[in-house]
Amino acid sequence: MSVRRKLWIFLLTLWLLLIIIILLSSSSRYTTDSIQLKSKLLPPGGRISPEEIVKTRHAIGTDNRHKLFRQARHITREIWRLAKSQLSGSHVTASEKLSPEDLVDWFSRMSLLLETKLAGASRVDGQAKELVTQLDILAQTVQQRILNLQNPLDCRKARYLIATPKDSCGFGCRAHHWIYCFSVAFALNRTLYMSRREELEEFLPITKCVPENSPAEPFTTGDRNSQYLHCPIIDIVHSDLRPPALPRDLASALERLHGAPFPWFAGQLLQYLFRLKEGEFKRALEANISSLRTEFPKTGYRQPVVGIHVRRTDKVGTEAQFHGLAEYMVHAERFFKQKELERQIANADNYWTGDVHAPVSKIAPLNRRIFLATDDPSVFEDAKNQFPEYEFIGNRDRAASASVETRNSRNAILGIITDIIMLANTDFLSCTFSSQVCRLAYELMQTQHRYLGDASGQFESLDDLYYFGGQQLLPWKAIIPDAKRGIGLGDEYKLHGNHWDGFAKAERIGEEKGSQLLPAFMFDQQIVLLPNQP
Repeated sequence: MSVRRKLWIFLLTLWLLLIIIILLSSSSRYTTDSIQLKSKLLPPGGRISPEEIVKTRHAIGTDNRHKLFRQARHITREIWRLAKSQLSGSHVTASEKLSPEDLVDWFSRMSLLLETKLAGASRVDGQAKELVTQLDILAQTVQQRILNLQNPLDCRKARYLIATPKDSCGFGCRAHHWIYCFSVAFALNRTLYMSRREELEEFLPITKCVPENSPAEPFTTGDRNSQYLHCPIIDIVHSDLRPPALPRDLASALERLHGAPFPWFAGQLLQYLFRLKEGEFKRALEANISSLRTEFPKTGYRQPVVGIHVRRTDKVGTEAQFHGLAEYMVHAERFFKQKELERQIANADNYWTGDVHAPVSKIAPLNRRIFLATDDPSVFEDAKNQFPEYEFIGNRDRAASASVETRNSRNAILGIITDIIMLANTDFLSCTFSSQVCRLAYELMQTQHRYLGDASGQFESLDDLYYFGGQQLLPWKAIIPDAKRGIGLGDEYKLHGNHWDGFAKAERIGEEKGSQLLPAFMFDQQIVLLPNQP
C-alpha cells in the first residue's frame, strides 16, 4: 500500500475523530439553567466580573476536561489541514512540502499529542476516580455472585456443571477452557466443578463441594433441570451460551464503563480461578510483582512498566508469523513517549488535576522498564544487545522451561502462571493475540482497574484482534455510512482480522459475497447478550 493511500485513510480517520470530539464536548456541556446566578448577586448594570464567573466552575462541571477537549479538537483540525495540503499539493510552497517520511513523523507526533489530550480529558477532575469506584463496585458484585454459586448452602442439592480437563493443548488453552465452562456455569446459575486439578495444586479449590459420580449430559442437549450437566470442549459446541456472550445486567453496566466487556468478565472469572494458596509460590510471585516498579512514596509517582510477550517455538509457521523483538518495541517506545508527554503537560499546565491514575512527579526519572516473557531464551540476548537503554525484567530459566519438550512439567506451568500474572500487572501489553498467554494476560489485566481504570486499550497486538477460541459470531456495526463501498449506517459485519494498516478484512453478516478490505475505523464492536434463561 502506498504512503499516499495510507495518509488518505489516516485523514478519514481523523475526520471521524473530530466528529466524536465535538459530540463528546457538546454532550458534556451544561445548560444555562444549571448555573444559578441570582439577580441580587449581580453588580449594577447586570454584569459580572470574570472572577465571579470562575467561581461558578463547580456548578458547570469539569472545566479542565473542556479545555483538554478544545485542545484535542484544535489538534485534530491541524492534522486535517496538514494532510489536506500535503496530499493535494494545493497552496504548499516548495519549502513547506514534506517528504513522506517527515509527514509520517509529523502525524505520529501530532496523533500522540492528540491521544494524550484525550486521555487527560477522560481522567481529570475526579473522572478517573469515579470510574474506578464504579468498576470496583461491579467487580465486587461479580465476585460475590461467583462465591455464592461456588459455595452453595447444601452441596447435595446444588446443581453442577462438570468440566473435565482439555488435555490435548497447553496451559493457556486449558485455562481458556476453564473460563469458557465457568462462563456457562455462571449463565446457567450452576456450581462449576472441575473433575481433575493435578496441575492446579498451587490454586485454592474453586468449590468446597464434590458432586456424586453421576452421569451428566452436555449442557447443550441435556435437561436444563438435571442436577448434573457436562461442559464439553468448545470446539464441538454450537450454543448461544458460548463466549463472548454476557449476562444482560453486566452487559448494560459494562457498555457504559468499559471498552472490552467480555475480556473484563473473563478477567473476573480468571481472577477467581487464579486465587493462590498461602505458601512459597505465592510469596515469591508477590515479591516479583513488587519488584516490577520503583516507587516514590513521597511524590506518589508510580513508574510505568510495559509487558512484552514473545511467543515462538511451535506457534511460528503454523498459527502465527515470526516477529522480531524490534516489532514489539515500537509500541513500547510509543507508550513511554506518551507517558513522557503526559508528565510534561501535567507539570506545565495547572488544568491537568484530579487524575488518580497519573500522580506525576517532576523529579523522578521515567525509567524505560520492560517485563519480558517468552518461550525463546535467545530473546533476552536480543533485548540486551539491541536495546541497551531499556531495563528488561524477566527470567531466562522460565523461558527455557516453556519449550515444547518441557512445557507441561510442574516448573514450566508455574513459570507460565508467573508470566501471565506479571504481564497482567504491567501498564501496557505488546504481544500477539494469536497466543493464549497473551490473551490471558490481557483478560487478567482488566481486573487492575484501581491502577489502570479502563485498560481495554492498553495493548498492541502484532497479529490478531482479541478473540476467544471457539467463540460465537461477534458482530461489528458500521458507525459511519460509505456509499462508495455500499456500507450503510448500522450495517453489521464480521471482522476476520485487522491488518493494522488502516484496513480490516470484513464480511457483511447475512450475505455470501465474501470478505473485503474496508477502513477499520468505520466499525465498532458490539456486545453479545446471553439469551433470557427460564
